[in-house]
Amino acid sequence: MIEFLSEFCLHIIDFICFLYMYHILENEKINKKKFIGGVLVFALFWHVIEMMDASRVLLTIWNDVFIILSLLVYMKKFKVQDIMNAFTIDAVFRVSVSLFMALGEIIHMDIAYTNSLGLYQFCFFIVLKILMVIFMWLFIRQFKKLQINMTMKSYNIFIGSYLICILIGTTIMQLSKNNDVYVKVMFTLLLIALFSFYFAVEYITIIIRKYQTMKMEEIMDIEEKQINEMIEEQKKTMKFIHDTKNLFIDIESSIDQNQLIEAKDLIKNWYYLYGTSYVTKICRNSYIDVILRQKIEYYQNIHFNLKIQVPENIPMKNRDLLSVLMLLLNYFCENVKNELDISICGNHNELSICMKGMCHKILTENSVEYQNINMIVEKYNGNIVLIQNKDFECRIMLFF
Repeated sequence: MIEFLSEFCLHIIDFICFLYMYHILENEKINKKKFIGGVLVFALFWHVIEMMDASRVLLTIWNDVFIILSLLVYMKKFKVQDIMNAFTIDAVFRVSVSLFMALGEIIHMDIAYTNSLGLYQFCFFIVLKILMVIFMWLFIRQFKKLQINMTMKSYNIFIGSYLICILIGTTIMQLSKNNDVYVKVMFTLLLIALFSFYFAVEYITIIIRKYQTMKMEEIMDIEEKQINEMIEEQKKTMKFIHDTKNLFIDIESSIDQNQLIEAKDLIKNWYYLYGTSYVTKICRNSYIDVILRQKIEYYQNIHFNLKIQVPENIPMKNRDLLSVLMLLLNYFCENVKNELDISICGNHNELSICMKGMCHKILTENSVEYQNINMIVEKYNGNIVLIQNKDFECRIMLFF
C-alpha cells in the first residue's frame, strides 16, 4: 500500500508539472477544479499503465503516447499547434528523465524502480525529482520566452527529433538493467545534444527573422516618408495650379482695364514665388538623385561633398542599385562624424562608388552590411576595397 501511494504521489507531481507547463504554452488560465481533477485522474491511469507487465521499451512508448493524449484531452484542443505543444512537453520530460537517470546511475541508484528504494534513497530520489521538475519548468519558460513561431518545416524537424529522442530514450531505459554507466551517460549526452541542436537552429531562425523584420521596418519607414513627400508635393502642385489660375484672372482683369503696370507687377510677383522654386538635379540618374537628396535632407548635420557623373540609364537592376547605395549610405551616415565624401561615376560598362569619411565604427568583412553588399557586387563581377587611414574609405567597382 505504501509503495502504491509513493508511486501515485510521484505521478501526481509529474502531472502537476505537465499540466502547468501546458497551460504556459497554451496561454490558458488554470481552472482549479479542472486542474486538480485532471491531475488525479491522469496520474491514476498512468500508474495503472506502469503496473502492466511489459518491457521497458513498450512501457516508455505507452507513457509518451499517454502523456500527449492526456494533455490534448485535458485542453480539448487538437490543432497542430496544440499537438506540437504536447510533443514539446513530452520530449522535454524524456530529456529530463534520461538526464536524471544518468545521475541516478552514477550514484548506483536505479530511479526507474522506486519500489526497491530504502527511505534514504527515496528521499534522495525526491530531491532528484524536484530538480527534474525545475529543469523542465526552466526549459519550457525559455521555450515560451523565445516565442517560436514554427513553420511546417520546423514541425517536421521537431517530430523527427522527437522520434529519435524516443528511440534513444528507450535504449537508455533498456540499458539501465546493466551497470555500464559510461554507455548510459553517453546516450544521455547525445539526447541532450540533439535537442540543444534543434533549439539552437530555431533560435538562429528567430534572430534571422528579427533582422529581416527590422530591415522591412526600415524599408517601410522609407516608403512612408516617400509617400508623405508625394502628398506634400501634390498639395504644393494644387496650390500652384490654384494660384496660377487666380493670377491669370487678375492679369486679364488688369489688361481689360488697361492697367499694364499692375499686370507686370503680378507677373513679377508670380515669378518671385514660383519661378525659382524648381530643384536642380544632383544626378541625371533619377534613383541616385532621389536617394542622395533624401539622405542630405535627413542628415543635415553632415556636410556632403558630392562628385556624381552617372548617365540616366545604366545596365543594372534598379533594386540592386538602390540596395547597394542604401546599405552604404545608411552605414556612413550613421557612423561618420561631420563630413562625407561621395563619388559615383559610371557609364554603360561600369560603375564605381566611393565613400570616405572619419567614422566611429569601421565596416568589416564579417558585418551583415558588408555581406549583403558583397552578394550584389558578386552578381556584377565586381569587388570591394576597404581602406583605413585617417579616414575610412570604401570603394566598389561594378562591371556590366
